[in-house]
Amino acid sequence: MQTVSEIKQTIMALPEAEFSQLMKWVWDHDWERWDRQLQEDIKAGRLDSLKEKVLEARKQGAIPNPDTEIVFRVKASPDGGYSASAVGHSIITQGDDWDELIYMMRDAVLCYFDDGEAPQAIRVHLVQNEVIPV
Repeated sequence: MQTVSEIKQTIMALPEAEFSQLMKWVWDHDWERWDRQLQEDIKAGRLDSLKEKVLEARKQGAIPNPDTEIVFRVKASPDGGYSASAVGHSIITQGDDWDELIYMMRDAVLCYFDDGEAPQAIRVHLVQNEVIPV
């Protein structure tokens, strides 16, 4: 059996394609382990108190309800205006200003969903990446 140090050296020596394959395998394996642990925690009731907190927060409107709301991540475009992408759906749109973006998000949602299936509200999450010196 190799030591961790030896494994690290072996990984560093891998060709790029093999390194990418390894990383995909590690990523997938890690998610599988996390999913198994989550399922065990659910079965054991270790997440029951968290579930109650989430349901209460949803009642108070602090957490979007996926049955009635769609969430868009909005970013200011470097060239001006805004771009928006829906979380969990293949909807992307943009607008030259805030009012146009709102119009475009509504239009995109209505076009994406079948009649009567569109969510009742759009929740906007404005993403701003800013470095603030201290």
